[in-house]
Amino acid sequence: MKKLFLLLSLLLATNAWAEARGLECKFDSSS
Repeated sequence: MKKLFLLLSLLLATNAWAEARGLECKFDSSS
């Protein structure tokens, strides 16, 4: 069960990081 929670948190962290990178790219292209 703990392993599943760890995997889920890792997935969320990766998703949040990818989203942040996507926003960065959007800001770069608009300016």
